[in-house]
Amino acid sequence: KAEAELAARWVDVDALLAAAGQQQDASPAAALRALADRLLAEAATIGEGTLAVAIDQASLGGDLVGNLDLALAAKDGRVTIGRLKAELPGENHLEASGDLAASNAGPVFTGPIKLEGSKLRTLTRWAAGDREMSAQASIGKFALAADATIGGGDLALDQATGELSDTKFSGALRYHGG
Repeated sequence: KAEAELAARWVDVDALLAAAGQQQDASPAAALRALADRLLAEAATIGEGTLAVAIDQASLGGDLVGNLDLALAAKDGRVTIGRLKAELPGENHLEASGDLAASNAGPVFTGPIKLEGSKLRTLTRWAAGDREMSAQASIGKFALAADATIGGGDLALDQATGELSDTKFSGALRYHGG
């Protein structure tokens, strides 16, 4: 059994992952996958554990993520995310909770997410890992809430609701990579 609480003003996650040889590129997707792989590997070595993390600023995917608040629990090789809150690049806010599990295609997150902010262009450029990406993404306030399954090359957003450019939407989205 393990219990830990970590707090920091600044953590360079990109440098830590690179030093451990766990990150091939600096994209947010690669960094998050490397972190998820590491969490699942550590969860498999303990019977039961909890981890609370509070970080003022972290370098992740080549940009700053702020006010990171994370509560994790591990049991039987599975990781439960009780709380994940973060300020993402471009004055955007993320809240999520759910489960993280290993699959043949890599780690998979399942649970509710809420994403909202005011600079979607900045967020999409950061998330795509491409600072030179076309500027066609919408500018302005947006919101998205959904039951998500993310990982293994797939993205599913069920019961999605939100608003983009003062237009409300709802529905579902399925994307299968490769």
